[in-house]
Amino acid sequence: FGLAFHGASTVLAVTDDAGNTWRVVNDALPADLPAQLEFADSSHGYLWGGTPSAQGTVPLWVTSDGGRTWVRAPVGPVVSDVSAIGSDVWAVVGTRPISSLPVTAAYPATVEISTNNGTTWQPTAAAPPVSEEPGLSVADQDLELARITPSRAYVLSFAPARSAGATSLGQLGYTPDGGQTWQSRTDPCPVY
Repeated sequence: FGLAFHGASTVLAVTDDAGNTWRVVNDALPADLPAQLEFADSSHGYLWGGTPSAQGTVPLWVTSDGGRTWVRAPVGPVVSDVSAIGSDVWAVVGTRPISSLPVTAAYPATVEISTNNGTTWQPTAAAPPVSEEPGLSVADQDLELARITPSRAYVLSFAPARSAGATSLGQLGYTPDGGQTWQSRTDPCPVY
């Protein structure tokens, strides 16, 4: 599966021969570029990103028919990243809508989990020790999710640390147990 420009539209295309040929599956996606896409298998996929709505939301869209139709997932308001391992899907979510107004505070981020291909969602037992700034970027890509296994994952926030003498441009959280607990980790990108 891949996202492609076609005129003024973003389309979903699929290949069955390792990219030699492509066919359009859907030319009316519910999200535009810079949308992101992940498929767990040939049927179940996840689409997020693009231009925020007038309300400042960036929803997650779910398909169970190979991208022909999409439904909005009950998660948000701002989905920044998604990772699917089979039917086990995680989404890192900003808790405040994106706004063009100046942001003076960072807000907590959450991780929501679906174990049924994105049909139902629930937050992890604990929240990761990261925050996000809803106005940091128009696409709200200041949160990233990296899953190592179904239960081990990292969440990186590019929201600046706000403590006096902070030497970091972000925050890193790690869970070894599927979000039951989170630990702060040293940001690998310190300010010099």
